[in-house]
Amino acid sequence: SVAALVHTYGARVVAEGVETAVEHDVVLRSGIDLAQGYLYGKPMAVDQLRAFASASIKTLQDDTGTGLKA
Repeated sequence: SVAALVHTYGARVVAEGVETAVEHDVVLRSGIDLAQGYLYGKPMAVDQLRAFASASIKTLQDDTGTGLKA
């Protein structure tokens, strides 16, 4: 119900601290827009983050064929 209320104001909902597949499933069923947590990625140093982001952008470009960057 909180997600629905937030959406009426045109905002997006972010779930923090998702650590398990069960929590991920709850997030999906709850209408939450974005999530972060150990399930998706562990904390990393800046150089690791840059390498991860670079690889993610290349994957997005390859998958969509649009050349758009995230």
